[in-house]
Amino acid sequence: MAPPSATHSHETGSATLEPGLTKSQAATKEATMPKLEFPTPRNFEDKLEERAYQKGRLALAFRIFAKFGFDEGVAGHITLRVGFIPTGDHLVAHVRRMRAKPFNSWIFWGVQVAEVPRRGEVVGRDPLKPDHFWVNPFGVAWPLLRASDLILVNPDGQVVDGGPCRLLNTAGTDPPSPSLPASENSLTKPNKNTAYMIHHAVHVARPEVNCVAHSHSIHGRAFSTLGRALDITTQDACAFFDDLALYTSFRGVVLAAEEGQAIAAALGGKKAALLQSHGLLTCARTVEAAVFWFVSLEKCCRVQLLADAAAAGQGGKTVKIARAEAETTYQTVGTEMAGWFSAKPMFDVMESESGVDCKW
Repeated sequence: MAPPSATHSHETGSATLEPGLTKSQAATKEATMPKLEFPTPRNFEDKLEERAYQKGRLALAFRIFAKFGFDEGVAGHITLRVGFIPTGDHLVAHVRRMRAKPFNSWIFWGVQVAEVPRRGEVVGRDPLKPDHFWVNPFGVAWPLLRASDLILVNPDGQVVDGGPCRLLNTAGTDPPSPSLPASENSLTKPNKNTAYMIHHAVHVARPEVNCVAHSHSIHGRAFSTLGRALDITTQDACAFFDDLALYTSFRGVVLAAEEGQAIAAALGGKKAALLQSHGLLTCARTVEAAVFWFVSLEKCCRVQLLADAAAAGQGGKTVKIARAEAETTYQTVGTEMAGWFSAKPMFDVMESESGVDCKW
């Protein structure tokens, strides 16, 4: 069999000739072929339609987390605000090295995939309640969670809308007592709890962030006990190059506003954080990107734990990627668009497996 170069002619500026076709026929065939467009996040003119769609994506996110084993009892949350209009400034807010450079397109694997306006504004994260967020109800199993189960939380930590179970995670409080009226039970009273304290603080500090994901995943939790930053030793780890915060304080379950604000301050403009003796936190403009960064960071923590153990067993150390190469690689694999696109396959699979449960 002849090599491809012998059976296909690739002439600069001309259509590829196929056996039995003239140049005119080849040009006509090429002109009628459907154009391949790089996928990008959906845009909506109707904000109510957008909210319904994004709630479906959030429900899928919880099922993906469950599939990876990120559910730990009733701990962990993913929160969503809807309605942010993307702008060039906000899209690259977490990419501090690019702030001084012209940046008006999404670049992924060297391909320009979309033009982005340089200026814009936040015009409302939910059509009716712009300062609220959607989150999972307390005690509903993540593998079974549906879009209709999600609850809406206002700035005061009160559940104002949502599915049949409207309990918000109140870690550290007593379970509801059947002998007390609902108004006296800690799980039914409005309570600024851990789900509210961390996520609300991040949403307030980061207006461009629509989704915040946090869970007590096994390898992230194990690595967080070391009190150290992630080493950039692999291509995947480069996605977190200079974009991963380290929060070294642990004061128990986060039930105070000051603790949530401290975590948000430590996160700064970065897309992820290692929380000492606690777990991982990621954030992004899209649900998909926030989920992918969490999955990827968990895997990076696992890789480093394995690599460090192997290196120590050989009496050596792991090899770190040089700063210049890490930064260059980051600009390819660490952008918002890279996170969204990398998550697309897992969301497609979970949507197929979930059927109508997570349809918008």
